[in-house]
Amino acid sequence: MFAYSISGWRGYAVAVGLVGLATALRFLLGLFEDGVVPFALFFPAVVIATLLSGYRAGSVALVLSVVLTWFVFLPPPFSFALKDAAAHLNVLLFIASSALLIWVSEGYRKSVQDLREEKSFRDLLLDEVRHRSRNSVAVAKTIVDNTLKSDPQTAATINGRLATLLSAESLLMEESGAGERLQTVLNNELSAYGTDKIIATGSDIVLPARHARAWALIVHELATNAVKYGALSYPEGRVLITWLRVGENLDFVWAETGGSDAPQIPASGGFGTKLIDAMVKSLGGTITRGAHHDGLTCSISVPLSELELPTRTQAPPHRVQPAV
Repeated sequence: MFAYSISGWRGYAVAVGLVGLATALRFLLGLFEDGVVPFALFFPAVVIATLLSGYRAGSVALVLSVVLTWFVFLPPPFSFALKDAAAHLNVLLFIASSALLIWVSEGYRKSVQDLREEKSFRDLLLDEVRHRSRNSVAVAKTIVDNTLKSDPQTAATINGRLATLLSAESLLMEESGAGERLQTVLNNELSAYGTDKIIATGSDIVLPARHARAWALIVHELATNAVKYGALSYPEGRVLITWLRVGENLDFVWAETGGSDAPQIPASGGFGTKLIDAMVKSLGGTITRGAHHDGLTCSISVPLSELELPTRTQAPPHRVQPAV
């Protein structure tokens, strides 16, 4: 509310206009009911003028409200003479109450402005972090390429992991590190493999930042293994991804079909396998790998809190969006 300010002479014009509107409404109400409290409609004018334009505009609205009400609506009408002590008390109470409202409204207005300025500064810092992250990854890739000239396959694997890490960090910083939906993490990591190869379905789950980073690396390694050795290395190969909440856990299943007739579970000594296991362990979860007649399965169970599960509805099957 009141996301912008009206400054300068426009602020004072707004104050005058609000008091004029309050006066017109008071006239209309007076036609139907003589007992309307004289200052009742002028409180909103003072508050809104302060919120929009600051305490100076609010003070102008206060002074105009006192003058107009005193002269027009307090008996005797069209005179600055006051009928009795109650009229004097009404004026003093309105001034005191309005002064308090101006003080409170100005404090609120400044708080909103401070928050807006802080957000702008934070966004600037995030832009700088993004820029430095991209530069750091670019430098790291150059070092990897130069160091592993004789082993381009290993260099490509390391660079892919660096790109995944940068992609995960960029994805999270779009929301100031607040976290990301699991479906979005999957789309981000798997879009390059085609819309017909991978189908993902599950609940609408928002992962906290630490979880989202880990899942990005886990899914990247699973996809890399599937492309090199698993179902995605075959024309008819497919991957079905499902996830759901079971008790207080997130159960995630990666199931490959249409691959080798004799699939082999990845060796436990491989770096990709170690990385997946380390990420799952860092989340306090467990992982189970298996093989069936034409593909591999990987089941992961990770504990989650209620705050990380905004809904429990099951989403329809969703093909991974293609890379743009």
